[in-house]
Amino acid sequence: MSIVRWKLNIEYYHRYREASSDSMYFPYFMAYMSVGLVLSLVVFFWALNNGQFTDQQRARYLPLESSGDTPTRASRWGRYEMATLIFLACAGLIASAAVILFALIKAP
Repeated sequence: MSIVRWKLNIEYYHRYREASSDSMYFPYFMAYMSVGLVLSLVVFFWALNNGQFTDQQRARYLPLESSGDTPTRASRWGRYEMATLIFLACAGLIASAAVILFALIKAP
């Protein structure tokens, strides 16, 4: 009797495992997408509060203007900002690669 019960438990385990393997990556995917959405909204509202979208009539002609000014050296704050942006871009690429690598390693 115990062998039959043991076999039923194994069959139940395999059925449960097959049914749950499709949803195994769903929480990771949702967390990844949620973080991306939150970061996008934070950047959008930051740009909105700092006036990045004001004066759209002038902005449409900016690529056509030739200022003739020589580029100036970036300030210390500009260099920190650029380093931070590069770091965030690299962190995003590493996170994307980690999610893909994890999905490939854990795939059945």
